[in-house]
Amino acid sequence: EEWKCDQGQRRCAVSAFGLNGTNAHVILEEAPKIERNEEETALTHIFTLSAKNEESLMEGLRKYLRFLNEEREQELSLGDICNTVNNARMHFNCRLAITCSSVEQLKNKITKTLLLGLVKTEEEDGIYYARHNVVVNKTELEEEDILEDDILKLTQQANQCLQDTTIETMDSDKREQIVNLYMKGAEINWNKVYGNG
Repeated sequence: EEWKCDQGQRRCAVSAFGLNGTNAHVILEEAPKIERNEEETALTHIFTLSAKNEESLMEGLRKYLRFLNEEREQELSLGDICNTVNNARMHFNCRLAITCSSVEQLKNKITKTLLLGLVKTEEEDGIYYARHNVVVNKTELEEEDILEDDILKLTQQANQCLQDTTIETMDSDKREQIVNLYMKGAEINWNKVYGNG
């Protein structure tokens, strides 16, 4: 049953009493509601997800869709979701990027990807998929192979592209460039993109 509160924030106290005489008491308070400003809701964000193989990537998408459907949409911030997913996870060789400007749009694009599969994703819809294999040195590269040195070069290009740019100031051309570099294997400084450092 949902705990409703007419005014102010919900608070509760939890007490624990140990047999050896140790007592503990803690007071909990719900987090304050964060008001979303108009500028934040008008931004186009980049949602990325990666895995070591396609099956794991699709499972990750299913989990995110479940999470997005279970949460109350008005309480979700697209910027917070993208910032967290881009910064809190490692990035592997099987990569997906989705550009979106609302949680509803993100849910629709994840659903479309789950229905059609990764190989049928369409960049014009803001859904990008790529797979690459990092190799140290190889004379004959397969189609999905990329040299470690090339990843470093792509990462340098991304860093140059992000100079003096955050998600708030990123135009569509720069966003497209960052997404394409990410899909090729660049390590993007997502902290810089989201103004975290």
